[in-house]
Amino acid sequence: MKQAKIAVVAISLTVVAAGSAQATTCKMQDDSEIKFTRKYEDTDLKANYYSNGGSKNAEIKKFYIYNWLMQDVNVDDIQLLLRDEKGDLLARVHRGPNLTHTLGGANAGAIFDVPWEDGYELWVEVRWKGDVHYKHMDTSVDDDNVPFKFTETKNGLIVARNTNLEVAPLYSCS
Repeated sequence: MKQAKIAVVAISLTVVAAGSAQATTCKMQDDSEIKFTRKYEDTDLKANYYSNGGSKNAEIKKFYIYNWLMQDVNVDDIQLLLRDEKGDLLARVHRGPNLTHTLGGANAGAIFDVPWEDGYELWVEVRWKGDVHYKHMDTSVDDDNVPFKFTETKNGLIVARNTNLEVAPLYSCS
């Protein structure tokens, strides 16, 4: 059983790696554009949602994460937690490998397939290379983006390392 799971993971990582150099463009809050290539596109949150009994009728949205260039450190791991309006955990994904912080944005981003229904919330946790603990979203710092909720155009976050996880919205990513 363990070998079968490892084989499935190896196959999915191979498929993802083949398309990992695709360019992504997003708009920031000031309407300027940011461009980067994504290191990976992940479907494990969606798979976890389905395995936990989530509705196959839920809309699947693309969620983009970009590692902010100015902090000069790679993202080591990302954890996403999908919750309903009561705060109950619907799905979770823990994902590496590193997202870079290079000029030009090479491998600085990731995309996640997120099952979405009205009332859902997405909580993001990030651990940067060299850190022991994850940085968590903090509602006292940013009420507009914490927890993350999709809008008609908002579909991602810039993540930055500080005492807590600092985030800024990304719009119209593709």
